[in-house]
Formats: sequence, structure tokens, C-alpha cells
Amino acid sequence: MQTHKQVEEMGCHYHGKLLSNQKCSTWNIYKSEGHWYLPAQVVTLQKDYPIVKDTILHTENNEPEYQIIRKDAQDVIMYHRISEGTAHVLMRQDGYADIEDLTEEIKATPGEWKSTLKGAKVYPIRAEIKLPKKIENCIIVGERTPRETPIMNNIFSKVDFLVIDVPGTVLYNLAIPIMAPIKFFSEFSLTD
Repeated sequence: MQTHKQVEEMGCHYHGKLLSNQKCSTWNIYKSEGHWYLPAQVVTLQKDYPIVKDTILHTENNEPEYQIIRKDAQDVIMYHRISEGTAHVLMRQDGYADIEDLTEEIKATPGEWKSTLKGAKVYPIRAEIKLPKKIENCIIVGERTPRETPIMNNIFSKVDFLVIDVPGTVLYNLAIPIMAPIKFFSEFSLTD
């Protein structure tokens, strides 16, 4: 069990960007000072840990996820560089792009987010855009506020670890021999 990690994150939030084509008819790319940019919406995020981390029986949901807790009311937009090749594909009528791939490209491309672009020219995105499987896959996570875990969160986290997580983990591990055959036979019967 890992509820103590959730306690550590209480009162903390992350600054993030959401890459979305919800406004597809007005979604554009921009060229400024010889570089191509893609817009993203500013959002506030919360890190959410699954209560049980099980890599044996329940392997689907073990990683923490970032949930959008607030979008800025006025749709604050920031811009990040993309490659020239990607920009040309996005402008083509027969082009194709996956928002999740665009998100990964932005994460891998060096450069800072910009709130304004000097002398930018606007180009419409004409390519077909594949929607994400989960909105979380289109989030670019930034800094946490506060950067350091608050002292009270650390204290409550240690108490939670000793009082809830350790006994809960022991009970869960004792239940695995009972749960494993049930899971095996339920999956076996579903495949037939």
C-alpha cells in the first residue's frame, strides 16, 4: 500500500500544460523568429497515487497519474517549439498527427515555454488529429508548488506509513494466495 505518498502530496499542485485540439477549427501553429511553435493550455495538476501498488496480480494501474484540478478561466495559452518537419506535416491536408506523439515531442524538444511570440505568423492545422486514449497522456508536467514537501506532510506521511500502509501491505500479501487462483480462473474463463 502507498497511501503515505498521497499524504505527502496533500496541498501540493503542479503547473502543467494540456495539449488539446478541442478547438480544432481554430487550432493553429505559429512561426516566430525562424522557429515553429505549438500552443498548449495552462492547467493546474494534482499527483494521484493508486492506493495499492501490485506488480503481480493487479498490473494495470500502478503508476501515479496527474489529474487536472483547474484550467485557467481565460484559457491561458503558452507556446513551445516543435520541429520543422512536424510543422509541415500539421499544415498538410493529407497529414496525420497523434496528440500523444506531439506531447512527447514537446517534452523531448529543448526550449522554454513562451507566453508571447514576437512577430508570429499563424498557420492553420489541416492534418487529421488522432484523439488521445486518456487526457492524462496529453499533459506536460512542470514544477511542483511548493517545491519541497511541507514538514507536516512528512510527519503525517510517516505516521500513515506505520499505521495504514505497513499493516495493509501485510494483509494484502497474506491475501495473495487466495486472490491468485480466483484471478487466474476468472481470466481463464473469460478467454474461452
